[in-house]
Amino acid sequence: MQTILLAFIIMAVGYLLGSVSIRGLSLGTSGILIVALVFGHLGTEIPAVIRNFGLALFIGSVGAIAGPVFFRNIRRKVYTYLI
Repeated sequence: MQTILLAFIIMAVGYLLGSVSIRGLSLGTSGILIVALVFGHLGTEIPAVIRNFGLALFIGSVGAIAGPVFFRNIRRKVYTYLI
């Protein structure tokens, strides 16, 4: 129970950190990863199942954000990339 609460605290703090914008630049979903790294540096341990699930969610969310931009660029510059 304590582990799940700690994971939610890390996600909440990371989400808040990621939503802060300084001069138009924000961390976005990377804020959660940075907070998790800080907690890990301080000695916090989370079971491998939760850790792997969190990493999979992070990779999936980054892919969901970057995917449309990637395919839009491929469509616009397909001839440049082929050459």
